[in-house]
Amino acid sequence: MLWAAPKFAIDTVAQANRVLAARERTESVPDSVIVRLRDFDSQLKSAINRPVDSLTLQRVSQAVGVGLVHERAMSGNAHALKLDRPMTHREYDALLARLEANPEVDMVSGNYRAGTNASVIPNDKYFTKQWSLYGPQDGYYGIDAIRAWTISTGSPTTIVSVVDTGIRPLPPRRSARRPSGTHPVYRSYNGRAQFNDTNHRFTTSLETYQQMKTAGWINEGPVFCAS
Repeated sequence: MLWAAPKFAIDTVAQANRVLAARERTESVPDSVIVRLRDFDSQLKSAINRPVDSLTLQRVSQAVGVGLVHERAMSGNAHALKLDRPMTHREYDALLARLEANPEVDMVSGNYRAGTNASVIPNDKYFTKQWSLYGPQDGYYGIDAIRAWTISTGSPTTIVSVVDTGIRPLPPRRSARRPSGTHPVYRSYNGRAQFNDTNHRFTTSLETYQQMKTAGWINEGPVFCAS
């Protein structure tokens, strides 16, 4: 079940306390946070799907008073970090504020599972793994289909098909040609189709491209050029 935050107008301290009490009754508290650290090493590790350095996590955890454990790398050079204990909404909000004030943190976001009417949620048991259907409010950069379904779920008379046979990176007859003043853009694939968690990363840096191969990504070669 995905929960949407109720809308309240907060005018007084007493009213704010009632809001917090209502949230505790109606919403589940996230068990992780999304953090982008300032240092280059942490952001690079996100780009190549590697965890944050344990010493860095220990230092940030001590500063904010909550144990943070690496959960997964995310887009935008960020990481999802698991909390070491359950929290109330009041505690979770206070943690986000402490992380935002931490000089080692560049960006922080609550890992909320915002949602909608349960009747529009597919009964696909793998639905929660399909990040491309979620939106920025959920901590992902997908198409935000869940909220679109609250407006319309389509019509049975509309036929939609998707044709995706992939692309040929460079046609054979042009494989050695590249417009002057441009750089090849390399693509890597995480090879996680069997886990329903596929992802691609693009870079113009050959060094980063090779680092991702070392990290277990599949090198797919140059796919296009950029100036």
